[in-house]
Amino acid sequence: MATSETQSGLAKLGRAWDFILAGRPLVALAAALMTTTGHTLNLRELGIAKGWVNAEVNFLQTIYLVTLSLTLVACPTLGRRFSCRGLAESGLAFLLAGSFLNGFAVHESLAVFTFGRVMAGCGAGLAIFYSQRLLDKRWAIPTLWALILLPPVGPGAVAAATMVNEVSDWGSGFILEERPPLSA
Repeated sequence: MATSETQSGLAKLGRAWDFILAGRPLVALAAALMTTTGHTLNLRELGIAKGWVNAEVNFLQTIYLVTLSLTLVACPTLGRRFSCRGLAESGLAFLLAGSFLNGFAVHESLAVFTFGRVMAGCGAGLAIFYSQRLLDKRWAIPTLWALILLPPVGPGAVAAATMVNEVSDWGSGFILEERPPLSA
Protein backbone atom coordinates (compact mmCIF):
# COMPACT_ATOMS: atom_id res chain seq x y z
CA MET A 1 0.00 0.00 0.00
CA ALA A 2 1.53 3.25 -1.15
CA THR A 3 1.13 6.33 0.91
CA SER A 4 1.13 9.85 -0.31
CA GLU A 5 3.18 11.60 2.30
CA THR A 6 3.69 15.32 1.98
CA GLN A 7 6.80 16.93 3.32
CA SER A 8 6.53 19.54 5.97
CA GLY A 9 7.69 23.07 5.32
CA LEU A 10 10.48 22.55 7.84
CA ALA A 11 11.83 19.56 5.87
CA LYS A 12 11.79 21.58 2.63
CA LEU A 13 13.58 24.44 4.37
CA GLY A 14 16.16 21.99 5.67
CA ARG A 15 16.81 20.59 2.19
CA ALA A 16 17.13 24.11 0.75
CA TRP A 17 19.58 25.04 3.51
CA ASP A 18 21.65 21.90 2.81
CA PHE A 19 21.72 22.82 -0.88
CA ILE A 20 22.96 26.34 -0.11
CA LEU A 21 25.63 25.07 2.28
CA ALA A 22 26.81 22.59 -0.37
CA GLY A 23 27.44 25.58 -2.66
CA ARG A 24 29.87 27.39 -0.33
CA PRO A 25 32.90 26.42 -2.44
CA LEU A 26 31.35 28.45 -5.26
CA VAL A 27 31.96 31.55 -3.11
CA ALA A 28 35.66 30.62 -2.95
CA LEU A 29 35.74 30.20 -6.72
CA ALA A 30 34.02 33.56 -7.21
CA ALA A 31 36.46 35.25 -4.82
CA ALA A 32 39.48 33.86 -6.67
CA LEU A 33 38.10 34.75 -10.10
CA MET A 34 37.14 38.31 -9.16
CA THR A 35 40.44 38.95 -7.36
CA THR A 36 42.41 37.56 -10.31
CA THR A 37 40.80 39.91 -12.78
CA GLY A 38 40.23 42.84 -10.42
CA HIS A 39 43.78 43.35 -9.20
CA THR A 40 44.94 44.72 -12.56
CA LEU A 41 43.08 47.92 -11.75
CA ASN A 42 45.28 48.47 -8.70
CA LEU A 43 48.55 47.68 -10.46
CA ARG A 44 48.33 50.67 -12.79
CA GLU A 45 47.84 53.07 -9.88
CA LEU A 46 50.57 51.30 -7.93
CA GLY A 47 53.04 51.83 -10.77
CA ILE A 48 52.20 55.51 -11.04
CA ALA A 49 52.48 56.06 -7.26
CA LYS A 50 55.80 54.23 -7.03
CA GLY A 51 57.25 55.87 -10.14
CA TRP A 52 57.80 52.54 -11.82
CA VAL A 53 58.04 52.10 -15.57
CA ASN A 54 55.36 50.04 -17.32
CA ALA A 55 57.68 47.03 -17.56
CA GLU A 56 57.78 46.72 -13.75
CA VAL A 57 54.00 46.91 -13.49
CA ASN A 58 53.62 44.38 -16.30
CA PHE A 59 56.13 42.14 -14.50
CA LEU A 60 53.89 42.08 -11.40
CA GLN A 61 50.91 41.11 -13.53
CA THR A 62 52.92 38.47 -15.38
CA ILE A 63 54.43 36.92 -12.25
CA TYR A 64 50.93 36.61 -10.75
CA LEU A 65 49.55 34.87 -13.83
CA VAL A 66 52.62 32.61 -14.28
CA THR A 67 52.41 31.55 -10.63
CA LEU A 68 48.68 30.90 -10.98
CA SER A 69 49.31 28.82 -14.11
CA LEU A 70 52.14 26.78 -12.57
CA THR A 71 50.01 26.15 -9.50
CA LEU A 72 47.19 24.86 -11.70
CA VAL A 73 49.66 22.47 -13.34
CA ALA A 74 50.83 21.20 -9.93
CA CYS A 75 47.32 20.86 -8.47
CA PRO A 76 46.58 17.27 -9.60
CA THR A 77 49.74 16.06 -7.85
CA LEU A 78 48.95 18.02 -4.70
CA GLY A 79 45.45 16.58 -4.71
CA ARG A 80 46.83 13.06 -4.35
CA ARG A 81 48.63 14.01 -1.14
CA PHE A 82 46.29 16.50 0.54
CA SER A 83 42.54 17.02 0.87
CA CYS A 84 40.69 19.21 -1.62
CA ARG A 85 39.08 21.19 1.19
CA GLY A 86 42.43 21.85 2.89
CA LEU A 87 44.03 22.95 -0.38
CA ALA A 88 41.10 25.25 -1.25
CA GLU A 89 41.26 26.83 2.22
CA SER A 90 45.05 27.18 1.96
CA GLY A 91 44.58 28.83 -1.41
CA LEU A 92 42.20 31.39 0.03
CA ALA A 93 44.65 32.06 2.88
CA PHE A 94 47.52 32.60 0.42
CA LEU A 95 45.33 34.83 -1.74
CA LEU A 96 44.36 36.86 1.31
CA ALA A 97 47.95 37.10 2.58
CA GLY A 98 49.30 38.18 -0.81
CA SER A 99 46.69 40.91 -1.22
CA PHE A 100 47.23 41.98 2.38
CA LEU A 101 50.99 42.25 1.83
CA ASN A 102 50.55 44.28 -1.35
CA GLY A 103 48.03 46.56 0.34
CA PHE A 104 50.20 47.40 3.32
CA ALA A 105 53.68 47.36 1.72
CA VAL A 106 53.46 51.05 0.89
CA HIS A 107 57.16 51.89 1.04
CA GLU A 108 58.60 48.54 0.05
CA SER A 109 60.63 47.50 -2.97
CA LEU A 110 59.55 45.67 -6.09
CA ALA A 111 60.80 42.40 -4.55
CA VAL A 112 58.25 42.62 -1.71
CA PHE A 113 55.44 43.31 -4.16
CA THR A 114 56.64 40.40 -6.30
CA PHE A 115 56.50 38.09 -3.28
CA GLY A 116 52.95 39.27 -2.55
CA ARG A 117 51.87 38.62 -6.14
CA VAL A 118 53.47 35.14 -6.05
CA MET A 119 51.57 34.32 -2.85
CA ALA A 120 48.31 35.61 -4.30
CA GLY A 121 48.84 33.76 -7.60
CA CYS A 122 49.54 30.48 -5.83
CA GLY A 123 46.50 30.98 -3.65
CA ALA A 124 44.23 31.85 -6.56
CA GLY A 125 45.37 28.76 -8.45
CA LEU A 126 44.64 26.49 -5.49
CA ALA A 127 41.26 28.10 -4.84
CA ILE A 128 40.19 27.99 -8.49
CA PHE A 129 41.21 24.35 -8.96
CA TYR A 130 40.00 22.81 -5.70
CA SER A 131 36.86 24.80 -4.98
CA GLN A 132 35.26 23.31 -8.09
CA ARG A 133 36.06 19.79 -6.91
CA LEU A 134 34.23 20.39 -3.62
CA LEU A 135 30.95 21.10 -5.41
CA ASP A 136 28.53 18.31 -6.18
CA LYS A 137 26.82 17.85 -9.54
CA ARG A 138 23.88 20.08 -8.60
CA TRP A 139 26.22 23.07 -8.80
CA ALA A 140 27.62 22.32 -12.29
CA ILE A 141 25.54 24.93 -14.16
CA PRO A 142 26.11 27.77 -11.63
CA THR A 143 29.84 26.95 -11.69
CA LEU A 144 29.94 27.24 -15.47
CA TRP A 145 28.13 30.58 -15.31
CA ALA A 146 30.56 31.80 -12.66
CA LEU A 147 33.51 30.84 -14.87
CA ILE A 148 31.96 32.76 -17.78
CA LEU A 149 30.63 35.87 -16.05
CA LEU A 150 32.92 36.64 -13.11
CA PRO A 151 36.24 37.33 -14.89
CA PRO A 152 34.81 40.32 -16.81
CA VAL A 153 33.01 41.54 -13.68
CA GLY A 154 36.18 41.64 -11.52
CA PRO A 155 37.63 45.01 -12.58
CA GLY A 156 34.24 46.69 -12.36
CA ALA A 157 33.58 45.18 -8.93
CA VAL A 158 36.93 46.41 -7.58
CA ALA A 159 36.35 49.85 -9.12
CA ALA A 160 32.85 50.02 -7.63
CA ALA A 161 34.15 48.94 -4.22
CA THR A 162 36.79 51.66 -4.24
CA MET A 163 34.21 54.29 -5.25
CA VAL A 164 31.67 53.15 -2.64
CA ASN A 165 34.34 53.26 0.05
CA GLU A 166 35.50 56.65 -1.30
CA VAL A 167 39.11 55.60 -1.76
CA SER A 168 41.03 55.60 -4.99
CA ASP A 169 44.57 54.79 -3.97
CA TRP A 170 46.16 51.49 -4.90
CA GLY A 171 46.78 50.37 -1.31
CA SER A 172 43.11 50.57 -0.45
CA GLY A 173 42.29 48.73 -3.66
CA PHE A 174 44.41 45.77 -2.57
CA ILE A 175 42.82 45.91 0.88
CA LEU A 176 39.35 45.88 -0.71
CA GLU A 177 40.51 42.89 -2.76
CA GLU A 178 40.75 40.96 0.48
CA ARG A 179 37.00 41.07 1.09
CA PRO A 180 35.99 38.30 -1.34
CA PRO A 181 38.49 35.74 0.08
CA LEU A 182 37.44 36.69 3.60
CA SER A 183 33.80 36.10 2.77
CA ALA A 184 34.57 32.63 1.45
